[in-house]
Amino acid sequence: VELELRLGEGPLQIFADPNQLNQVLLNLVVNARDAMPEGGSITIETRNAPAGQGGSAGEHVVLVVRDTGSGMDEATQARIFEPLFTTKEGMGTGLGLPTAQAIIEESGGQVVVESALGRGTTVTLRLPRARPVAAAPRLVAAPPHATGDETIFTLTVNEGGDFTFTLVRPLDHPGQELVMLEAES
Repeated sequence: VELELRLGEGPLQIFADPNQLNQVLLNLVVNARDAMPEGGSITIETRNAPAGQGGSAGEHVVLVVRDTGSGMDEATQARIFEPLFTTKEGMGTGLGLPTAQAIIEESGGQVVVESALGRGTTVTLRLPRARPVAAAPRLVAAPPHATGDETIFTLTVNEGGDFTFTLVRPLDHPGQELVMLEAES
């Protein structure tokens, strides 16, 4: 499975529990991977969006997870947020997407799913954008190979198909901390 990141410019600021947001992102990536048993690609995209775009009243941050997997028919799409509904015979609990939806809605956001059989699935998360608050700058050491201009993404897959990923993105302003997402399947 090929992974592509398209990360938006500037800080993408939201009010959300980072651990819960990691859980949502991990669940979406695992679902995308599982929808591609023969391989394919997953794209993770982030961007700031103005008020009115995508039906949101205010400015918001968009996070998209897109795969080239098997996709879903309309009947399946109608049930994906039902607790305990799963298409992963013997593998899934049916709690991942309902939990993801609850987390995003609790943060004032929305989840939109677009899918078609044979064409993959796109899950779009829209979260209200937070205004920056003044805080004392904090110095955090960057990894030794970081220049401050790149995003560092590490994906490790073991023989059983479980994976760990780490995403590190330095913010654009000197003296601010690194943004780090880390999760395990």
